[in-house]
Amino acid sequence: MDHYQTRHSSRTLLSTHEVVDAMRRRGLRVSAESLRQDVQRHLVVSGMPDSARPGRGRDSLWTPMAVRRVALLARLRRLRANGHVIPLLAFLGDGWGWQEIRGEVAEAVRRQALVERRSLNRPSRVRQEHDLLDNVDQSQPTDSPVPAEQLRRARRWLASVIWYGRPSPATDVGPYLLGFSDAIDEITGGHKPDPLELRHRQELVERLKKRRDELTLTPTDLADWLATLDNQFVERGRRLLRGQVREFRHLLRHGGPLKGSSNPLTEFGKGKEELAAELRHSPGRPTAAQLLATLIGQAMFMAAITAGIPEFE
Repeated sequence: MDHYQTRHSSRTLLSTHEVVDAMRRRGLRVSAESLRQDVQRHLVVSGMPDSARPGRGRDSLWTPMAVRRVALLARLRRLRANGHVIPLLAFLGDGWGWQEIRGEVAEAVRRQALVERRSLNRPSRVRQEHDLLDNVDQSQPTDSPVPAEQLRRARRWLASVIWYGRPSPATDVGPYLLGFSDAIDEITGGHKPDPLELRHRQELVERLKKRRDELTLTPTDLADWLATLDNQFVERGRRLLRGQVREFRHLLRHGGPLKGSSNPLTEFGKGKEELAAELRHSPGRPTAAQLLATLIGQAMFMAAITAGIPEFE
């Protein structure tokens, strides 16, 4: 008995022909050739969660997890997801394939870090911390729902973290986070927090700030740090990102200022050509896959900051 059948009852394993028939009954376009190509691209392995492929001369037997991954890939293609985005979305869907996408995530984080540093290096070249903070002040937006001084201190905090890996003493993200929570309450018509809840929010923000200060990582360091994560930690980061997307979509559907689609991957209903044109004019000309990979990397970092905090478990 081979190693697939030692882990799964033979009644739960499907041949390639049976997988194709099962997908067609669901109205999904799958063929034996498309399955072979997906295996070659490391998008699926018949023995999932194992990553090993069956040996030559032996027919593939597909586990239930592998069949679910095949269905997920087919649904993504039916939604016209492009080839570079598919492995990232599939990972977010079922949590398999971190080793296959980790390099792309790390590269996207490094690339985004360079874009952000170039942006922070204007209008004056940064030679010391004062230059960096002055550049941030000169690019202060005027349309934020958060009070200007809270936003200014938060943007200074973020800039110093990006540049040095640690926040400058002259910055603070706490008031912004609390002000943002108040703005969300107002947008959604939520209740005004009582003194006890407000104090709890303040304590939570202080815990998050302390955790971030302890992790003195620049975005470039973060790319290398990803290689140290174990499977349990990666799964926590994946679930955190999925939860954030669900909450954001709920906010848009129930009181948010945006109307129409709540899909953040299309920037809330933009067509493929419109979205591609916007990305081409964005700093660094990122692709949709690069943006998504960056979000995944950031989610792993947030998983480290929030580990052990009940509100994020």
